[in-house]
Amino acid sequence: MQQSIFVGLDLGSSYCHQTVINSDGALVRSRSVPTSEYHLRNAFADLHGDVHVHAEASELSDWVRVIIKPMVTRFVISHPRSLAWIAKDSVKDDAVDARKLAELLRFNLVHEVYYEDRADRRSFKQLVVHHEQLSREQARLKSKIKARLRTLHHPQRYPFVFADSSRRASCFNH
Repeated sequence: MQQSIFVGLDLGSSYCHQTVINSDGALVRSRSVPTSEYHLRNAFADLHGDVHVHAEASELSDWVRVIIKPMVTRFVISHPRSLAWIAKDSVKDDAVDARKLAELLRFNLVHEVYYEDRADRRSFKQLVVHHEQLSREQARLKSKIKARLRTLHHPQRYPFVFADSSRRASCFNH
């Protein structure tokens, strides 16, 4: 039977911190790794046994998951809000956070976030999320414009301020 090892991976834009513990909780390795595909692959290439990896959900987590998942037994991504032990700790340190991620996985105290394996579905989801963000931003900007018009004592004469016909009418009536 292969020995299980648990890896906590604290992701950062420049560096990731990797902490490896064994099934007894003893520290095997703790190191900082540059955030690049080459360095991440090398950081996991020499790990043997049943390798279980735990990372927080972030902008980098899906990219890292795609790189590392084929090399390990299990790759888990958790939502940061479900990681109160890390989020509420006054000591903010990558090594400490990575150790806690490994410990949470060792005790199976993780709330896994679903990530699609198929690249086409991941891309579609990203487009949908982007569309939703743009729609919210558009609504926010329209509200700001209407508020600015009110502060300038510009009465809202048309029910559809942002409709093409209302913009034309408003421009020609001044």
